[in-house]
Order: sequence, then C-alpha cells, then structure tokens
Amino acid sequence: EFSIPGATGLRDLAYDGTYYYGGAAAGTIWQMDFEGETLEGTISGGFQSRAIAYDSELDVFYCSNWGDPVWVVDRSGTIVDTINLGTTTSTYGFAYDPSGPYLWVFDQTTGATSTVYQWDLDAGAFTGFSYNIGNDIGSGAGIAGGLWLSEEYITGLMCIGGCVQDSSAPGVTDWLFVYELYTTNGPPAIPSTPDGPDNGATGVDYTF
Repeated sequence: EFSIPGATGLRDLAYDGTYYYGGAAAGTIWQMDFEGETLEGTISGGFQSRAIAYDSELDVFYCSNWGDPVWVVDRSGTIVDTINLGTTTSTYGFAYDPSGPYLWVFDQTTGATSTVYQWDLDAGAFTGFSYNIGNDIGSGAGIAGGLWLSEEYITGLMCIGGCVQDSSAPGVTDWLFVYELYTTNGPPAIPSTPDGPDNGATGVDYTF
C-alpha cells in the first residue's frame, strides 16, 4: 500500500505501459509512476476525469464524470472529440479494448447499479452487450467502481476486471472481479490447399 504525493481521491485508473493515469472527478489527470511512487506530471483541461481509459492506438484518453459526455483528451489536455453515451446514468469506470476498438463502460445504472456496457468506437454506438456484475458479486446492492482490461493477467486471455463498491454489511466495502473476454494466443489459421500445376520446368513462372 502506498500513496502518490500530490494525487488524492483517485476514482479510476488507466495505464500506457509506463505510467498510470487517474483523477478525482475534476479537470486534472495525474500521471503517476507506481514503481517510484511519484507524480510525474499533470494533464489539465475543460474535462472532468472520474472514469478514464487510455487508447494506445490514438494516444488519447477517454474520461467522463457520471452522466457527462465522454471527453477524448490528448496529452496536452486539449479535448479533441466528445462522445454522447446517452443511456448511461452514472459512469464510474472505463477500459479500452483494441479488438473493436471498444470502450467498456462501468455504470451505476438505475436498477442495475454495477453494469458493464460495450461501446463500439468506430460505429459510435453501444453494441447491445451489457452485463450486471452485481448478479455475481457481493450483496447485489454494490455500485460500479473502477474498470480495467489486460492480456497480462492470465497468459493467452484478454481479461476485464474492476471494483464493485459495496457497503451493504459491516466491514464490506469493495469486491474485486476478473472475467475472461477472449483468447489472445489461438493457433494460426490453417490456409486452404493451393490450386495450381503440380509439375514444371526451371526458369518458368507458375501461378498458384
């Protein structure tokens, strides 16, 4: 257990392979070195960072606060785009998935207070997939917290995990979960049998 001097009240985290990033539901993202336990820099702008995810393809951050739109923020703090999720209620955690690419959204939806949704970043719409984590974890009354996605948790699997905040019983505050999303090291595809001549002469080109 450790603290990063200058960074307090973290809600959600993102990781770019070197540094961790997070905020306290305000217009600042802290850049943190967890190995050195130091604050390396800040990114500030006209956004609020509660939920946060890092897009490794575009080198941008997705951040939001409750029912606000998703701000797409570059490293200078400039808002380069916004995304209106529309149907979510109180977004708390994000995770970026390059396979879509998708943005996984952890929301404190009314009636299903720890629900994960999948947003298609190219299509600009929800895919229709949602899952209430509260059906599996804790009292069922817990609410969405932070979210993460990694292929390093279990070799060969892309996993999604996060925190359900649950104060339904004395001493119960948080539940951590991990789910398998898909395999990442499947066998190579088997090519079809080539079609072409089965004999020839040297110095002659043949097409298969």
